[in-house]
Formats: sequence, C-alpha cells, structure tokens
Amino acid sequence: MQLKAFPLLAALILILSLAPACLADTSSSPQNLQECLAELKKTLPTDTMQKLNKGSESVVLDFHLTLGTWIRNKWIRGQKSSPLVQYFSKMGISNPDDISSIILTSLWRDLHSQPIKLQQQVDQRKIVNLYAAPQLMQRRAVTSTVWNRELPLSNGTTMKLKDWKGKVIILLIAFRDLHSIQAVQAINSIKKRFPGNELQALAILHCKLTQNMPSTSKEIQESFLKSAKPDFPTVVDEPDAFVNNAVRESLISPGGMSLPETILIGKNGYMITRFQDWYPDFESALVKSVETELKNPKADKPLKKGSD
Repeated sequence: MQLKAFPLLAALILILSLAPACLADTSSSPQNLQECLAELKKTLPTDTMQKLNKGSESVVLDFHLTLGTWIRNKWIRGQKSSPLVQYFSKMGISNPDDISSIILTSLWRDLHSQPIKLQQQVDQRKIVNLYAAPQLMQRRAVTSTVWNRELPLSNGTTMKLKDWKGKVIILLIAFRDLHSIQAVQAINSIKKRFPGNELQALAILHCKLTQNMPSTSKEIQESFLKSAKPDFPTVVDEPDAFVNNAVRESLISPGGMSLPETILIGKNGYMITRFQDWYPDFESALVKSVETELKNPKADKPLKKGSD
C-alpha cells in the first residue's frame, strides 16, 4: 500500500530520531559478522561495554531499541545491496531486527569468550520468526484474560475486547517503526472497504519488549499517532505485560513475535490467522481472510471442544 507523502516523511523522521548517539559516526561499513564485532568493540562507549561485560546474555535485549536501532538504521535499512545485508541474506536472514539481534548476541558471546554459534542463531531465528510463513493459518482460543482486560484508548476512554465478541476483529500489535505504520494504513483501508460494525480493529503500541524496559513515553505515543493516523481504536499506553504475557502466551507462543503482528479473530471468538511483520502483499492477504470470515455462514458458530 502506498503511503501518502506526509505520513511517510513523518514516519522516516520518527525512525531516524530514535537512533541513539551511542556510537561515533564512522564511514566504515562492516561486511560480515566479525567486522561488525570489531567495529563495535572499537567504537562503543565505556558504559555500554561495562554493561555488556557485567550482564548475562539476556542483557542484549536492553539494547534492542538503542544500540540495536543504530545498527539497523546505519548498517541494514536501505542497504539491500550492501555486503553485510547480502552476507546475512545468503544465510536466509533478512529481517533487520533478526540481523541486529544476531550481531548483539554474538558481541556478548565474543566479549565473554563463548562460542558464537552463528549457524545455531540463524536456525533459531528461522524457526521463531517463521521466515517461510508470514501468514499462519491457526485456530487458537482467545483466553478470558485477553477478552476481559480493560484497555486504555488514546482518546481517553477504555474498552474490553469482549465488547466486540461476535464480530470479526483485527488485533494489531504495533511497534514504533515504518512497517507498523504501513500496517495501520492498510487496516485503515480495509476498514473503509468493509463498512458497518461487523469488522472491528484495535491497535496496541507495544514498545516495552522486556520487563526491564521503561514504559512508552508520551512523546513516542504522540509521534506514532501522528505518523500512523489510525482510523480505529488504539492503545498507546499498554497495560503492564498485557502483550508479553496474555496475548503472546495464548495466541503466539511458542514462536516469537515479529512486529507488527496482526491477529484476525473470527466471529466464534477464535483466532483464525495471524500475520508476522508487514510485507507487500499484506493488505491483499488480510482482505482475503477478512472477506472469507465475514461471508462464512458457519463462522458465528462456536468451535467444538478440541477443534482448536
């Protein structure tokens, strides 16, 4: 879906503004993993190195939105023909989040004199993020915790998903990136294509990827709303651990999330499909799934026990 000029410009400004000044600017561009590690060890500030040296391997998650953002913006995004992107592409890894995560995990292991196990990291990423299947056809029950959690909306009101039981629901788990903004724009278009109240949509801005991360700031919330312009209810101040616990555990696990995640819930209250990330055919694929569910005469009948 083509974004209009202003939303696209605003989205790019938002993304670029998130890259921290955690590395000195350098004209060098690493071509493989070992060069990435050498460059980071040479240019990272002392406090970052100390945190990496003192923490367990899970500490790399704390750097996903800081150092990880810098890596993605500086070395990966917009660099499809670069040696580094091609290096990972040959291994079957193309998602910028996955590339930066592999680099950061490898950096921690290198600093702690542990085997990097690159192929194992690649294989795990392929399994968790389902590279071969951006759309999963799955029927899974939406738990009562997800249905009944009171959600604060950006307009100052609250709602519960159970208010829409019996409707077809698009649940978007968004991040503060361009793909999430494109997903919002696509859902805006789909909502116009299917007027009335049989199709509902809700977006949840999910930036607290781990428990140790701070809550999403008001500035980030406002920037996301201004850039994405959702025409449907949106949660920008996510209830604590709602996505990481309730949504993820019931509708996504054991796999990982590749934000944005788009979950389609049928009239019978079951998830019927979900989409990982945004991709060029995302809107058409979602339209097809929504249309099928809206026209399905059996869709409003509860599934028999054990059919999920």
